Amino acid sequence: MTVASMRTIKIFYCYARKDKALRDELEKHLEILKHLGLITPWYDREIQPGVEWKREIDRHLNTADIVLLLISADFMHSTYCYGTEMRRALERHEAGEARVLPIILRPVDWKGTPISELQALPAEGKAITKWTNRDEAFEDVARGIRKVVETLLPHKVHKQWQLLVDKGDAYYQAEDYYEALVIYEQAIGLDPMNALAYERKAKSFQLLEEHKKALHAYEQAISLDPTNAKLYRSKGNILEKTEQFVEALTAYEQAVGLDFANADLFENICFLLRWIGSRNAEEAATAYERITLLQPKYFTFYYEKGDHLKQLGRYEDALVAYNQAIRLSTDKEDTALACEEKGEILCQLKRYDEALRAYKRAIRLVPRWASLHYGMSFVLGQLGRADEAKAAYERGQGRERRTSEISLGIWG
Repeated sequence: MTVASMRTIKIFYCYARKDKALRDELEKHLEILKHLGLITPWYDREIQPGVEWKREIDRHLNTADIVLLLISADFMHSTYCYGTEMRRALERHEAGEARVLPIILRPVDWKGTPISELQALPAEGKAITKWTNRDEAFEDVARGIRKVVETLLPHKVHKQWQLLVDKGDAYYQAEDYYEALVIYEQAIGLDPMNALAYERKAKSFQLLEEHKKALHAYEQAISLDPTNAKLYRSKGNILEKTEQFVEALTAYEQAVGLDFANADLFENICFLLRWIGSRNAEEAATAYERITLLQPKYFTFYYEKGDHLKQLGRYEDALVAYNQAIRLSTDKEDTALACEEKGEILCQLKRYDEALRAYKRAIRLVPRWASLHYGMSFVLGQLGRADEAKAAYERGQGRERRTSEISLGIWG
């Protein structure tokens, strides 16, 4: 099936042979819909020589989107038209697989028949041959059919598009990425305004390590779905992999702006900033400031920021970051860790009273960490409180021995 055929409505004519002239006239009035690529009509005269006619009729009847029942006395008299074809058409109509439209060609009593519950054409079910001007009658029918076509077409396109995407996903899951790309391209050709197929295409290119093509596909997806944080993050992943770090950071910032609560995004950012910092420390510091403007409520980000600023010797700025990490922390060990880092910086600044408070808070939260007691011992020593410093140091040794004993007990 071609993309063009997926974007057209298939019409099946069900009629009696004696009504062929009226059928031909109706088709002329529907020719404009055919020229516009909106419909593909079919009737039994299109059966090729040598083809089994019943099987061919059944094939087209069972795949038609609209079935036109051309009603007349001859249609009602025909066992095949009224019995076989109409019955099957109504089954598909009731199942929601097709729309059945009765077209009243010539006067006949059709009330009380299975089609009497359906909206007939022309207007008010007046037979075409009873109209003073037949062109006006056919025009009325054509307008009615156009309305149904315009209603069905978006649903058909979406259904066909979804089938293609599902097929592409099956190849993707089977790791046949090249075949998946072929199918995703067909889906894009069917509906070029749907971002999902571009995203699937980008992922396939990404796994094939064709990063430039993947990046282009993500940008197309973003242009169609600019509020999707996941697309910006995926774009950032590719930019990061290809060492376009500043561009990757911008993509992650855009993702954070759209999905503020996604902690994984901040993990991406922190990891990226560490990379940037390993190459250019000041550039990384500037990047941290950019991210701060987003005001993320995320402990790890501020802890990482504080750590980086401490390495740069920017102690006052680092203190601000650690204080923010402490305010945001909901975990005892995280808070203790930030308090310990804060205590170390305050020692560098010789602000020992504040450092002591930081270590005390950390010890209250996690008393088993030997490093906290050693840090507190150092601060007490600087404050001239030798006996307390010695006691703190001994507690640290005790915690350290206890940790070693536990470890030996586990691995012994």
